[in-house]
Amino acid sequence: MKEDSRDLRRQADQKLGEAEQIINRAKQEKRNFTDSENREMDALVAEHDALMDRADRIDGRDPHKWVGGIAERRSVGEQSLNDPPKMTPSGGNRSAITQRGVYSGGREERKFERMFGSKGRNGGWASFDDFLRSVVSGNDTRLGEWQRRTMQEGIDSSGGFAVPEQWASEVWNESLESEVVRPLARIYSMKTDTLHVPALEIGDHSADRHGGVVSYWKGEGSSLTEKQPGFREVKLTAHKLTAYGRASSEILNDGLSFGEVIGRSFIEELHWNMDLAFIRGDGAGKPLGLLESACAIEQAKEGGQTASTVDPANIFKMWSRMHPAGAKRAVWIVHPSVLPELYGMGLAVGTGGSAVFIAGGTIANQPHNTMMGRPIVVSEKASYLGSAADIILFDPQSYAIGMRAEIQLAGSEHTHFSTDEVAIRGIVRVDGQCLWNEALTLRDGTHTVSPIVYLAARS
Repeated sequence: MKEDSRDLRRQADQKLGEAEQIINRAKQEKRNFTDSENREMDALVAEHDALMDRADRIDGRDPHKWVGGIAERRSVGEQSLNDPPKMTPSGGNRSAITQRGVYSGGREERKFERMFGSKGRNGGWASFDDFLRSVVSGNDTRLGEWQRRTMQEGIDSSGGFAVPEQWASEVWNESLESEVVRPLARIYSMKTDTLHVPALEIGDHSADRHGGVVSYWKGEGSSLTEKQPGFREVKLTAHKLTAYGRASSEILNDGLSFGEVIGRSFIEELHWNMDLAFIRGDGAGKPLGLLESACAIEQAKEGGQTASTVDPANIFKMWSRMHPAGAKRAVWIVHPSVLPELYGMGLAVGTGGSAVFIAGGTIANQPHNTMMGRPIVVSEKASYLGSAADIILFDPQSYAIGMRAEIQLAGSEHTHFSTDEVAIRGIVRVDGQCLWNEALTLRDGTHTVSPIVYLAARS
C-alpha cells in the first residue's frame, strides 16, 4: 500500500505527544527523568524524525535537518498544505524559521480538517447540541474522561472543555463564507501559543531588492559585492477571544436545539470579532489589522473633491499604489454605503457621451462586483462612506494568520440561578499581522507601493 505523507506526519506528531507525556509526568511528580524514560524519549524523537523524513520524500521535499528538542520539532512540523519559501539566514537557526502554512487555494484548503489533520472524533457525544448540554449541566461523566484525554494530548482545558474535533470543525468552517480576511490570507496552524513565520525586509528598489538580495552583471574574473540578506521573523502569538452569553433555561427544559439557539450565535459572534480584528485590530491583546499595519498606505482625496463621494481618480490612484506582484491577487473591501457611488461611477468616452463604468460593468454587461478586474467584497467592517478606509485594497497573501485548533466552552446553570438562566462562555485563540514591515519604494526612488491601500476621508 502506498504511504500517505499526511498520515506519516500525524504518526510523527503522535510520537512527540508520547514524549511530551513522559515530560509532563516527571514535572507533575517533581523529579528527574529515569534512564529508561530518557531512552524512551530518544527513541520517540528518532521515530518522529524518520517519519517526517519519509513524508518529505513523498512530497518531493528535501528532508529537514532536525535540531533542538521537542518544542523545536513541534514548531517546524506544523501541519500544512503548501510550501512557503524556505529561508535560512546566515548563522540563523533553520528550525526556528522554516514554517509551513496554507498559501493558496480557496476556502476548501482552509477547512479545519485540512489544516489540522482532524480525524473527526466526537468524544462520545451524538451531536454538538448534546455536547453543549453536557457542558452547561456539568454533571456528565463523559466530560471528565474527555478532559483527561485532551490534556494528555497537550490541549489546555483550563478555560473549559475542548470542543471535540467533529464539532470544532463545524465551528471553524461554518463562517468561512461570511468572513473577509481568513478565507484569503496565509493560514498557519499553531500547536503552541507562539509561531515564528519567515518574512523579508522590504527594502528599497532604488538601492536593493528582495530584502537586500541583489544581483550583478559581471565580467569574467570580476568580484561581487557582498550583501547580507535582510531576512526576519514575524512572531504570531495566540490571543484569546472570548464570547459570553445567557439564555433562558427553557431552551434546555423544552428540548429546543441548544446548539442552534446558543451555539451558532457564539460561533457567529466569535468569528465576526475575529474578522474585525484582522481588518482594524490595534495589536494590543489582539491581531494587528490591515489598517494598523506599518506598511499601509493612505491614498489622499482629490483636490476640491466633494464630501462623501468617490472619484474615479481615487480608484486609479489606489490601484497604482498596490505592489505590482499583488495586483493579480488583490481584493477590494468596501462598506455597503459606498456601493451607489461605485455603481454610478464611470468615465465619458468620445463625443457621444457614452460611459465606461468602473465597478463591474452595467446591468447588461457582466461581471458585476469587480473593479479594475478584481473582486469587490462588501463588508460593514470597512468605514461608512466618506470616512477613511471606506474603500480598502489589499493583497491577502501579505497577511498571516495563526490559529490554535482547540475551541473551549464552559457553561453553568447556577451562575444566574435567580433569573433561571444558563450561562455559556466560548474561547478561541488566534493572531494575525501583515508580513510587510514597511511600504516599498520603487526603483525611481519616489513612488511607494504596498499590499494594503485605503482611501482617505472625504468630509
